[in-house]
Amino acid sequence: MSATWGWALAVVAIALGWFQWGWQGVLLAISVVVFWLLLQFSRAMRVMRQAAGAPIGHVDSAVMLNAKLRAGMRLMEIIPLTRSLGQAVEGEPGVPETFTWTDTSGACVRVQLVGGRLRQWSLERPAESPRAPLRAPLRAPLRAPLRAPPQHRWLRRLTRHPIRPPFRRPNAAPVHKITSSERADRHTV
Repeated sequence: MSATWGWALAVVAIALGWFQWGWQGVLLAISVVVFWLLLQFSRAMRVMRQAAGAPIGHVDSAVMLNAKLRAGMRLMEIIPLTRSLGQAVEGEPGVPETFTWTDTSGACVRVQLVGGRLRQWSLERPAESPRAPLRAPLRAPLRAPLRAPPQHRWLRRLTRHPIRPPFRRPNAAPVHKITSSERADRHTV
């Protein structure tokens, strides 16, 4: 939502509050508007705090970032995907804002923002270098394990006791169930 629409809705809420409940409605509408602004500020601060710990312009995987981007995203939506601030690209005054993120393999995502929204992005991969030939492993394993041991405590319990007996205290006396005839005898006395 653009800022114009947001402020227009705030004015409508204040006017509606005045016509419905008087000065109490105006206070309620102002409280709601201030709460909304605090939520937006809190969200922006959380995103910036998360990005502050990472190096500028670095991303874990440029290919994954490229797959997650959509046209129309704001920078505040892109930063949580990258977990870092983008490296600003110097350009001419008329050129849209451009940021880049690079991963460890050298792949780079270049993002162009127009009016604060993502307009265009591209993935740039490094030139392929000749690789060393792959070597075969020296020894292949003789046999693979039949199944991996369970890692979770609840899964271990399930595999150890596939069918559990019902819970019973070790020294509990047998429970005597009252039949309908005994119940009837109690009421007649």
